[in-house]
Amino acid sequence: MPRIRPVDRLERVVERLDRALDDRDLDTDLTGSGLLSGVDVDVIDDGDDIVVVADLPGFEKSDISVQADDHRLRLSAERTEEEEEEDRNYYQRERKHRKVTRTVTLPVEVDVGEAGASYEDGVLTVRLSKVEMEEGEEIDIE
Repeated sequence: MPRIRPVDRLERVVERLDRALDDRDLDTDLTGSGLLSGVDVDVIDDGDDIVVVADLPGFEKSDISVQADDHRLRLSAERTEEEEEEDRNYYQRERKHRKVTRTVTLPVEVDVGEAGASYEDGVLTVRLSKVEMEEGEEIDIE
């Protein structure tokens, strides 16, 4: 079983706190700010790869940005709805602008150069190859 570092646990706590605060901003969003934060994700160990699956319903592929380094994956999506049509009378208009973001701390180091992503039916899937680390490798002391 892989050993969990205390820093990893702390990062998970911070992620949970960020999500809880994002959920609290929902009331502000409904009053018209247009900024929803938070994306539900699954992080899966798939042998040689880490797979991150994220729900991003209502976005086009061109609205989505995926950025990564060796230990973090940042997902963001933003869309702006069409301008109001003059001949329409809206009773309620909440779909003007939407922005979501999520940064996921990856459980292992990954090779960003080997990453790939796909988007289908509102679900983004990002596949990242794990970096092979040799256990017990000797480190020279200077």
